[in-house]
Amino acid sequence: ACQQTRREMEGFPKSQFPHQWKDVRDQWKALFSETAFVDCFLIDVPWNWLQHYPRYLKAMHYRIDKLRSGSGNRDAESMDIVHNLWSRWTAGQQDTESTAQSMADCELRWMMEELRVSLFAQPLGTSQKISPARCEKWISQHLR
Repeated sequence: ACQQTRREMEGFPKSQFPHQWKDVRDQWKALFSETAFVDCFLIDVPWNWLQHYPRYLKAMHYRIDKLRSGSGNRDAESMDIVHNLWSRWTAGQQDTESTAQSMADCELRWMMEELRVSLFAQPLGTSQKISPARCEKWISQHLR
């Protein structure tokens, strides 16, 4: 699934969907901890979430296919939902709370991956009931 998704990303219509390309690339980086914490995702990601990686990768692939078939407007709306929720959460975090390990342990981080599957690749199904409202509720309960 990883190699297939990489191939899909290489053929992504970047010039046609630059914002979606950045979002897909950022999701890839977040899944594989490609920041200051290169190659530590196997250590940092709890097994209960690591086992869902093939589905997350298939969802990325599904999303790219849908973009190619003309779902750019709907994709942009879904992307805005994810970005708004995530921005709200990260704005309330301190820098020390954004390490790869703390993010891997953060329930919302995985809720957002499930939300991405729900919004961009619904036929793949989610591992838990998820909606923007559930994410919003979680954020409201956990913001200091």
